[in-house]
Amino acid sequence: MNDIKLLRVFATISVLAFSCAFVAVSADKPDAATTTRITQAITTVHPGAKITNVGKETEDGIEFYEVAFDFNGKSLEGDVTAEGVLLNTEETAELRTFPAAAATALKKLTKGLKVKTTEISRKYARAEKDKSTGAVKVTKFPLPIVAYEAEVTKGGRSGEFAVSADGTVIERPKWAKGEEKEKE
Repeated sequence: MNDIKLLRVFATISVLAFSCAFVAVSADKPDAATTTRITQAITTVHPGAKITNVGKETEDGIEFYEVAFDFNGKSLEGDVTAEGVLLNTEETAELRTFPAAAATALKKLTKGLKVKTTEISRKYARAEKDKSTGAVKVTKFPLPIVAYEAEVTKGGRSGEFAVSADGTVIERPKWAKGEEKEKE
């Protein structure tokens, strides 16, 4: 008899745990209206794109949806606000496909480092959270800002270098600031 009670308790706990996990996963998925706005944001820039996954993310206190999608035979990722503003997209690309100046700059910046991935990033808008009010302000750019990126590791630390098409450094890992100057 005790085994049956124990089995019922276990079954009830299992059902509750599964229900809680389902609710947690469902909370990360957008509602129908938000899904429509996300789809429109992606397909306006990438007509015919097929969305393969959507998940809610929070970065620096700003919520957005990370969207995985296929476009012209390539897999891309993008960040879209719940209001349907496309913030950025990233696609994995080989260094040899980058403009010559960008490829040369990244080769120099990453010399002696392990390069994990290289990507082309396009920023369409910037989202910032006002520290005093907590309101999120989104600023759309007239044209996308394109960066050529290399994700690297060194001594257990990860980071990212980004350069413009002409090779100008846009971003470097915090731990790499000043290292280039020491080597030159």
